[in-house]
Amino acid sequence: MLSDIAEDLRTNPADLTSTDLSRLDAGYLRMQNDRANQLESQNRLSEVEGVDLPATMVELQLQEVDYQAALGATAKALQPSLMDFLR
Repeated sequence: MLSDIAEDLRTNPADLTSTDLSRLDAGYLRMQNDRANQLESQNRLSEVEGVDLPATMVELQLQEVDYQAALGATAKALQPSLMDFLR
């Protein structure tokens, strides 16, 4: 498209039409949209990469300890007796 427009400008400027300008505008809009999509993807990636890994790991370990403590407390509170097994 650009080479066609450049050729028309060099050889015969009268051959330029509104269609050429429309094609040029459409190409420019596609280029803008592609760039916007790239920036959006980079922003999403930077949000994921921006996670504080050590803090996240410590938080996960604390949650695991809490979970294990809750399981242990539940197991002690609900200990089945010999009578429960015989029923």
